[in-house]
Amino acid sequence: MDLLTFGLILFFALHAIPFVPGLRNRLYERFGEKAWKIGFSLVALTGLVIIGFGYANAPYEPLWSFPKWGSQLTIYAMAPAFILMAAGNLKGHIRKILRHPMLIGFFIWGAGHMLANGDLASTKLFGAFAVFSLAAIVSAEARNKVSGHTPALKEDFKAIFGGLVIYAVVFFAHGWLFGAPLG
Repeated sequence: MDLLTFGLILFFALHAIPFVPGLRNRLYERFGEKAWKIGFSLVALTGLVIIGFGYANAPYEPLWSFPKWGSQLTIYAMAPAFILMAAGNLKGHIRKILRHPMLIGFFIWGAGHMLANGDLASTKLFGAFAVFSLAAIVSAEARNKVSGHTPALKEDFKAIFGGLVIYAVVFFAHGWLFGAPLG
């Protein structure tokens, strides 16, 4: 098993714990709040580091070629994706209406990057995030995990502003951050 695949399995197996009714609660009760949070964070971070090393060292194996307009579309789709990711943590109308905006944002991010890159490692990495996001939405709906908050318009403005700021930073620093300049 390659490093990228191992990291993805580790990261997503951890994040799939809530899909199994009661498992998270049993682990939480067994280890306590502090140990659970520390352990979860360390395993998630370890998974991300392994994913990063695995992706960076994966051989380039092309699967398809995406047209230039498709790559441009992906660049523009990231603005709403980042807004949705931010909205997932804020109690605004976006979250109330869409129910799972962060997961929808991760789906857009993953699907867009998978299609725009077209190689095996990118398909594994970004495809895993896209598929997991859809599975998490289905799981959350099945468990009736929906916020019952009273939405506030200022929270939507925070999501839009914060999402666009993150988008701008990532857009301009993409080459430096990820070794893949945009444009």
